[in-house]
Amino acid sequence: MSSLIEFLEDEQQRHIVIGELPTRLRQCLLHGRHFIHVFHSMCSFLARLGLLTFGKTEIRVKEEVVLET
Repeated sequence: MSSLIEFLEDEQQRHIVIGELPTRLRQCLLHGRHFIHVFHSMCSFLARLGLLTFGKTEIRVKEEVVLET
């Protein structure tokens, strides 16, 4: 993971969105969705400490339209 260390040490590249990372590095980070679960658990921990709040989420259900001909 030397390429990850290079990204983290660079002042500008450390702020790159995960989707814009090189494919090989992105696949290593997201393998088995481990990164996503770790990120969620860290956010939950920060929320319990009062340092982060989760906003209200609304799930919109698309209405089905049936056209009869």
